[in-house]
Amino acid sequence: MQKIDDTNSEIEEYKTDIKKAMRQGKHDKVEKYQQKLNDETKQLKQLIDELNSLIN
Repeated sequence: MQKIDDTNSEIEEYKTDIKKAMRQGKHDKVEKYQQKLNDETKQLKQLIDELNSLIN
């Protein structure tokens, strides 16, 4: 559960970073943060799948 919470925090942080970079017009950073966001989202899905398999 802690890993899921940590990953959710990272996701929210990247979303904030993306918004900030967009306001500043830094498209290279938007792309960088978007990739990190995608990676964290995949990791979150894997963690949730693992948790569900342990519960069932």
